[in-house]
Amino acid sequence: MSAANGRSRISAKEFVAATGVILSLVFVGLEIGQNTLAVRSSTLQALSDSHRDLVLQSLLSEEHSALISRTFLGETSEGFTDHENTQLHGYYVVYISHLHNTYLQRDAGVVDEEVFEAYGWNSPVLRTPHFEEWSERALATVTPAFADFFRQWMAEHVSEFRLR
Repeated sequence: MSAANGRSRISAKEFVAATGVILSLVFVGLEIGQNTLAVRSSTLQALSDSHRDLVLQSLLSEEHSALISRTFLGETSEGFTDHENTQLHGYYVVYISHLHNTYLQRDAGVVDEEVFEAYGWNSPVLRTPHFEEWSERALATVTPAFADFFRQWMAEHVSEFRLR
């Protein structure tokens, strides 16, 4: 066997090995893409479930829906008992937590802007005087970056909303 012939065999072996590596990388890339899609789908379902549960909580409990209705009518914390204010505060914390989660998912690139804006940002809850009174307490439960974002968003999107 000649030296040139031996080099071509090595080159052929190297070519086959390199082709194998490239095909493996393509396969890994496809798998990552599918996993990313699966994570996004799972996240969207979780956001949907969270939003549904929040809405159902407001609708299915006669006591809770009556409290929310009173806030929509403009009632402030002075018109509620301590127990009712605590219930509403808990609801606001859960609501803010839901919005905070969509914010974090958007920043991580898991959900896009359109999805982000679809999950609770236009709720009338955010426009009530009672929510305005309690919002700073609820914002104390989230990251400072989200709290700042939320205040800015409210200032830009809710004309009658005045955060203190």
